[in-house]
Amino acid sequence: MATQKTPGLRVKKISSRHHPSLKIFSQALLKGRTREGLLAFEGPHLLEESLDAGFNVRAVMVSSLGWKKFDLLLNRLSPRTRLIAVPERIFRTVSNTNNPQGLAALVKRRSEALEEILHQPRLLLIVACGIQDPGNLGALWRGAAALGASALVTIRGTVNPFLPKVVRASSGAIFRLPVFENLNLGNLLDRLRSSNTLIVGGDAKGDTPLHEADFTVRTALLVGQEGSGLSEEAMAGTLLLYETARQWGFRYTP
Repeated sequence: MATQKTPGLRVKKISSRHHPSLKIFSQALLKGRTREGLLAFEGPHLLEESLDAGFNVRAVMVSSLGWKKFDLLLNRLSPRTRLIAVPERIFRTVSNTNNPQGLAALVKRRSEALEEILHQPRLLLIVACGIQDPGNLGALWRGAAALGASALVTIRGTVNPFLPKVVRASSGAIFRLPVFENLNLGNLLDRLRSSNTLIVGGDAKGDTPLHEADFTVRTALLVGQEGSGLSEEAMAGTLLLYETARQWGFRYTP
């Protein structure tokens, strides 16, 4: 183990697989966060998203090949970021993916209050009720961020939004749209009613066609499981999101 200095960055080299830092990264990447609540993820895309959004990147672990591939991205890190360099064989033991890209990070979440979001004049809240498939929840999160939602809320019984599969499927939405997890549905509905929020649930047997519903007011969209199939609950949520965004005059600008 040794340290070396590069322009603007201080790098620690680790060659022992028993180093405590490796255990922290390994456990965090498995669960999606550390015990202290730091977000944990792999890959250059998510790291770039977190930097673009101004998040505090606490630590980055990079393999020897990753260092060569992502040197420009690493040079964007703050001097306060703890940068750990490890051999390729050690990174593979830490990684939680089948094809490691040689880059992993721990990032501090922003402190946001749901109460403040609920009292915003313009509100579009997406409520995931019991969605179990990580890819579906990630797709819903991605759609919510793209169409201008205020936040994503997950109800008890919904898959953990910080699991690596969810985060990867969200394509960086974790850094663009706040999420509040594991809420009690009854309590949330009471809070929504008290703040004069329209509560909408998608139902194929509902009385009101989607295009006839008025989503121009403060709205909470409840998206639940709709049975097996190809991302059905995510697609239903995306349709609701699209119609709401259309009525609000949303225009996508890349």
